[in-house]
Amino acid sequence: MIAVGVFGSQSSTGDERTDYERALEERVTRLCLSVSGIDEASALVTVDGDFGESASRYGGGDVPAVRGAALVVTRGDDPDVRRTVTELVAASLGIPTSRVSVAPCK
Repeated sequence: MIAVGVFGSQSSTGDERTDYERALEERVTRLCLSVSGIDEASALVTVDGDFGESASRYGGGDVPAVRGAALVVTRGDDPDVRRTVTELVAASLGIPTSRVSVAPCK
């Protein structure tokens, strides 16, 4: 099962931002599902609200900077899985591990 954007990522800044967030969420979800032992994953990725200024500040052209990621994955309560997912997602999004949260599925 793949659940992407289950947190209802709706943005007041327009469809462009939500499309970007959704694309990141899909990529992060696929990355999580590639980890051994993870059968289900869902992701929420948040980005800076100011596209132009924040993007250029982080060297991303007109792409906003990623603020953080919240993930729900099978075996998310296992410390090894949590560490692996946290490090993979942080590296893939270019954010510190302190901005990645991993929780277990129900």
